[in-house]
Amino acid sequence: MTRTVTIAFLIVVVAQTVPASQQRFEVSLVTACPPATVTQTDGKFTLGAIRPAGIRIERTQVAFVCLTPESLIHIAYNGGQYSHPNAAARDVRGGPSWIRSERYTIEGQAADGLQNSDLRGAMLRSVLEERFQLRVRARVDHEPMYALKVARGGLKVRPMAATECVTSGAALPDPPQVSGAGKQAPCGTFNSSISGTRRVLDLAPGTMKAVANLFDLDRPVIDKTGVKDSFLIHFEIETAPQGSPAAAAIKALEEQLGLTLVSTKGKRPWVQIESIERPSLR
Repeated sequence: MTRTVTIAFLIVVVAQTVPASQQRFEVSLVTACPPATVTQTDGKFTLGAIRPAGIRIERTQVAFVCLTPESLIHIAYNGGQYSHPNAAARDVRGGPSWIRSERYTIEGQAADGLQNSDLRGAMLRSVLEERFQLRVRARVDHEPMYALKVARGGLKVRPMAATECVTSGAALPDPPQVSGAGKQAPCGTFNSSISGTRRVLDLAPGTMKAVANLFDLDRPVIDKTGVKDSFLIHFEIETAPQGSPAAAAIKALEEQLGLTLVSTKGKRPWVQIESIERPSLR
C-alpha cells in the first residue's frame, strides 16, 4: 500500500492585469520533483525520500524548490513575496488538478539582482508565461482581514545597517540563522522552513510586508505598520498551536518582534487561471 504525502509550505499581492513582463531572469533549470511516499509493510510504515520545498534567494541567484505550479503562480502574482501554506489555494483559482499536486524546481539568475520582491514577482511571471504557457485574469475581493501593526511596547527589532549582510561571493550557502547567531547573513537571504512543529522564517533584509505574508489564519494579514525600514528577521511560530491560531500569532509577534494583529477590512487580489500547460523540462 502506497500513500502520497503532500509536503507543502509556501506564497501575495498583485493588482494589475497580467501581461508578459519585461523583467526576466535566465532560467538554468526546470525539473520535476517526485512525490514523497509512505509504504506500509506488515503493519509498519516506511517514509520514502522527502524533497525539500521552499525558496532560496541570494543576490542574483534564485531557486524555487519543489513547489506546485499553484504555489509558483501565487508567488508570481504576490509581488514575489512568501506567504502561508494555504494562501495559494485561496488566491489561485481554476486550472487542471495537476497544478496542485505536481512539483517543480526552477533555478536561475538575474544580472540586476533579486532583492526587490516586486522584481522577483515580475521575473517569475515571465518564466510561468514562457515555460508553462500560463495565462491568468486578475480579480479583487473586499473582505475582513488582520492588520499587522506595531505593538504598544514598540518594535523589538531594529533597522538593518548596510554592513550587517554580506554582498561578496557567488555560491548559495546553507540557509543562515540571521538572528542571534553573531554572524553576517548574505544580502538577499530568504529562507523559510519547517522544523519539527515550528515554522521558521529568516530574512536579510526583511520587510514588514514579508512578515505579514507569513500567516495562515482565518483571514489574510496585511501590513499596516507604516514601517519602511528593512530588518534582520528571525521568526518562529507553532504550525499547529493549541487554541486560536490568531491568538498564538499575536503572542509570538509581540514576544519576538514587537508587532500585533488587529481586525480590519481590505482588498484581496486573486487570479483566475485561463490556461496552463506542463513545462518542457530542460
